[in-house]
Amino acid sequence: MDQRQQHLRRGGDPADIAALLLAQNGDLTPADVKSMLGNNAERQVWADEIGGVLASVMERGGGRIDLERASAATTTFDPMSLSFGVSKGNRPVNKTITVTVSNLTDEAKTLSLSGGDANISFPETVNLPASGTATFTVSLSVRGAATAEGDLVITDGDETFLVPFHYST
Repeated sequence: MDQRQQHLRRGGDPADIAALLLAQNGDLTPADVKSMLGNNAERQVWADEIGGVLASVMERGGGRIDLERASAATTTFDPMSLSFGVSKGNRPVNKTITVTVSNLTDEAKTLSLSGGDANISFPETVNLPASGTATFTVSLSVRGAATAEGDLVITDGDETFLVPFHYST
């Protein structure tokens, strides 16, 4: 790893890090780069170093960039995070987000999905063709006051990706 890459690995400018990813693979879309940075980021980000409180999804976003993991990623997600928004009142809330998954390799994959919470539904698996794309939906169905955040955990057996989510009703 050269000196510039070592600097970037320690938390350099995100634009420089994105440029480095594009230099490694010029076929990446802006959504691919965003996903590589956010879905492979370090989640242990402190909101309060003195009190030792971990940052919430809304405070940390994707997390702290991990250049090594981002540059090795072989799967991307668009959108890279799931924001169901904020709604008020005691009405039922039913929202669905469609996620497009891209496979950057020439081997088919089966993705396993887990995490979320009781108000969010999604498929257990997604078949992703070699060098292709697939879609899956994540649905929120809740009535009354509820707030949750966290990560959907998506794995292909070799890599694990984290897709942050948030909702407040």
